[in-house]
Amino acid sequence: MRVPFTAVLIGVSSAGVAVTAPSPCQVETAYHCARIVADPARSATGRILVFDRLEQSYGDVADPTYLQFPYIQAIASVADVMRPAGAPISALYIGGGGLTVPRYIAATRPGTRGRVLEIDPAVLHLSRSLVGAGGVPGLRTNVGDARVTLRDEAAGGRDLVVGDAFSGPAVPWHLTTRQFLQQIRRALRPGGVYAMNVIDFPPNRFARAEVATIRSELPNVAILAYPGAVAGGAGGNFVVVASAAPLPIEAIRNRLGERGTPFTVSAGRGVAAFSSGAPVLTDDYAPVDQLVNSSWVR
Repeated sequence: MRVPFTAVLIGVSSAGVAVTAPSPCQVETAYHCARIVADPARSATGRILVFDRLEQSYGDVADPTYLQFPYIQAIASVADVMRPAGAPISALYIGGGGLTVPRYIAATRPGTRGRVLEIDPAVLHLSRSLVGAGGVPGLRTNVGDARVTLRDEAAGGRDLVVGDAFSGPAVPWHLTTRQFLQQIRRALRPGGVYAMNVIDFPPNRFARAEVATIRSELPNVAILAYPGAVAGGAGGNFVVVASAAPLPIEAIRNRLGERGTPFTVSAGRGVAAFSSGAPVLTDDYAPVDQLVNSSWVR
């Protein structure tokens, strides 16, 4: 049974392992011990990008529309309904991972122009083995910290911005703040959408604070999450979707249902209650490592 959050523990090494034991890394990057492994259930085409002991991304080398992780299905569902079906969009991806979402959008919306901001060049190198020799049509990649490289974005140019950058179990703090959200808002077109992946568990202090922070800049917010998570009884992935314009809530909900994605959609009063009393994170105060409940990391 797959644990319901992005990063999944895949093994714990023994303290008695000899120093001469072979490295489990395919690549030792500046940030991770990284490798690609085959999915036993889909060994011919299913591939998992692993950082350290965590499953980071899943890709099917033969089918860019096959989406294994529910949170990726949620982001894809937002992308599916935000514009007329099949119409190209302009998208920005913060965090490269396995390039799963860029591949999906390029396949389902031909002519889409996208840009990936990824701090780790070795991750991009590994990801290319998941997408095939032809790469992802219309996609360009930039190596660097997203807080810096985002400054190059033209104002009002993006229909969709996807935030899916992690350092271990947490989002890097400087990609969570109100000042960063101001950069996101500037990059979006009128009516553009920001979709951010957050992992947290009860009491969900970080997820609540991040929703409060996003609402401070983009007032129309929906939360896509496992049943009970917004009520406080569960956790895992929270896909926070936000815009300056009203969101297509029912269309998102219907698309999730069509996929069989086990996420609920909360908006309006539910989002307000979830974030009530939570701090707005700023460059002067963003204690993400203290707020996030990472007790699931053993």
